[in-house]
Amino acid sequence: MQENHSVLGDRAFGGDADALTVIKYRSHHDALKFLQSALRSPNGVGLLYGPHGSGKTIITRELAMQLSADADVAYVDGRQVKPRGLLSQMLAQYGHATNDESDEELLEEVSDFALEQTRSWQAPVLIVDNVDRMYPSSMRLLNSLAALSMQGRFALRMILT
Repeated sequence: MQENHSVLGDRAFGGDADALTVIKYRSHHDALKFLQSALRSPNGVGLLYGPHGSGKTIITRELAMQLSADADVAYVDGRQVKPRGLLSQMLAQYGHATNDESDEELLEEVSDFALEQTRSWQAPVLIVDNVDRMYPSSMRLLNSLAALSMQGRFALRMILT
């Protein structure tokens, strides 16, 4: 039996466990397929909801790994993230350096990047884990980003957990 190198094949019972002891839940694979499908849909938005410890982070990290081969992906932990932090993290993971830009300039840079990618190739992906723990101002920013569109297509695909 080969060891599975994806996040969904993480060893149960920690790093000291037998390498062949892996845990795979069908529900995790079903959730991963749902999220992949949601990103292909016209609105490009998916929501993964479940109790603490149910595997949402593992699923979204696996999704980010799979998508990163073909698309620009930003993975942000929403816990207590403010708008500036959200935008800065996104830009850094999309390969753009940030300096002392204002929040408005950061938003414009993210918007320009997303629209450019959508126009030339494929809309980038934003995965926000723990979205329920974000500052309300960051949630409003997500709403603004979700509304970005180019020729009837949304310019930023999002997964929220």
